[in-house]
Amino acid sequence: TKYTFPLSWTNSICSHPRNLKKPLEEWVDIRLQDEFKGWKLDNVAHRLKPVGKLVYEARSDHKYGEKEIDTLYFLEVTEEEKRLIKTNPDEIEAV
Repeated sequence: TKYTFPLSWTNSICSHPRNLKKPLEEWVDIRLQDEFKGWKLDNVAHRLKPVGKLVYEARSDHKYGEKEIDTLYFLEVTEEEKRLIKTNPDEIEAV
């Protein structure tokens, strides 16, 4: 399970790209695969709608915490696509 905020909250996909030189379109599908096991929807980056940015700071426990500026995007999926989405229990307990 996650070592920060286990079973507390999720951001669906982390906004931290692994390779800052890659554009959003190239890394978003990789991040979706990481956080949703069995993610079968490819090339969804062009469908992401920017919502805004937020700054937050929170402590998970005495050792870990986060202080981040996050960019928020919204992805609307069809009923058919919803059936294809499987969650990674290490990342998401319930939807």
